[in-house]
Amino acid sequence: MPSAHASAAAHAALRWARRRWNIDEDRIHLSGISRGGHLAWDLALRAPDRFAAIAPMIGGPRLHALEGQNNLRFVEQLAHLPIRDLQGAEDDPGLLFNLRLAFAKLAAVPARDARLIEFPGIGHAFDFTAVDWIEFLGGARRDPLPTSALRLAVRPDEARAFFVELLHFTKDAQENLRPKVEAARWNAMSNDEKKRFLQEQVDRATARLRVRRAAPDLYVVEEERHVAAFRLLLADGLFAPETPLRVQWRGKETKKTPKREARVLLEDFVERFDRRYLPVVEVRCGG
Repeated sequence: MPSAHASAAAHAALRWARRRWNIDEDRIHLSGISRGGHLAWDLALRAPDRFAAIAPMIGGPRLHALEGQNNLRFVEQLAHLPIRDLQGAEDDPGLLFNLRLAFAKLAAVPARDARLIEFPGIGHAFDFTAVDWIEFLGGARRDPLPTSALRLAVRPDEARAFFVELLHFTKDAQENLRPKVEAARWNAMSNDEKKRFLQEQVDRATARLRVRRAAPDLYVVEEERHVAAFRLLLADGLFAPETPLRVQWRGKETKKTPKREARVLLEDFVERFDRRYLPVVEVRCGG
């Protein structure tokens, strides 16, 4: 499992490169091999709005429910990304289970273009030529201004996706989890059934918010779980100037007049340095 230090170092390296070279923020692709594959999955799962496509190889997401390690709980928010994962079919059974579960969850969304490519008879290896990389990477481009944004999170420092950021969670959102289950039921499960049961409990303990821009002046919360407060960070083009902005949440509609603030722009730019998405308006909802 990638450490918090490794993830922070990777994001710092990306910020450093973007500040020094004229990198197109909508054409950043993420890949890694073995431990780098684990890190690529972790970075994408925790920062799903930073990349145009991902291509992890012989690495995968994590199912473990303690120590903040479970990132499989976030996989649904990668449904918009093109994904190619190259993986030997005789590799570690735990890794293969996690990957197959992740892609099953993506298929259920359904994901736009996610493919797990397994190679029979191969262990911790893969065939790099199985993908036309020029076609795959050349056709992948991030949309920095989507009409809908989904964020799954359990920590405030990992709660932003596109124009949505979760601010406060209810007590039911838990990063670490020890599910309770009757001994007889647990003992009757196979190892794979135990893993699926564990992941289902972790998923239920994950905060979730999906917001859609339904009109120039209207944002609708379409899905919500374990969220006490959130904010919209809106760039020009995502709100109507001088027009009250309406937010529908939990059967109620609130109106707020958007006001451009330099603080919003500067705080976001320092942390993310994303010239393609420059929020200038903050709209807070909840307590």
